[in-house]
Amino acid sequence: MAEVRIPALAKINLRLEVIGKRADGYHELRTIFQTISLQDEIRLKSARQPGITLKVLGNDPLSNEPLERNLVYRAVASLRQVLKLADGVAIELHKVIPAGRGLGGGSSDAAAALIGYLRLAKKQLPRERLFELAEVDELWASAKVTKFTRCPTFASFPCSWFRPNRFKFPRRMPTVG
Repeated sequence: MAEVRIPALAKINLRLEVIGKRADGYHELRTIFQTISLQDEIRLKSARQPGITLKVLGNDPLSNEPLERNLVYRAVASLRQVLKLADGVAIELHKVIPAGRGLGGGSSDAAAALIGYLRLAKKQLPRERLFELAEVDELWASAKVTKFTRCPTFASFPCSWFRPNRFKFPRRMPTVG
């Protein structure tokens, strides 16, 4: 059976500014982040039975949550719907990134699952369509998934999660001291 393995990198915020609270309850943020070597791994395999199975390893509380709450499951389910695919897929999520610690683990996992499932299904979506899926789908716990689908190693997100931009270094970086 076909298998795809894809890393899901953690990130650290080099700068994070809370600008305000949005009408939907989420906070408007401005951030500059850097991906780091800490990573989860997503394994996607073709399965004989239809539907999606998800096994979470390395995080007991996450493995006991209902599947529908997991961003990896929701990402693949949304993409399967868009692609109109019914073939089965078995997913293993090997967690190393601590959950709920601001390292972007869930968002990175969901983005990796989107990219990995496209590879497994041997399908393509225009990049902008993939970004739209990550941005607009009401199932996402946060729109941070978009920044990981763009796979930047260093990026900034001014004011809106929905329109991330590559960070441009100034000619002179401020120093401390």
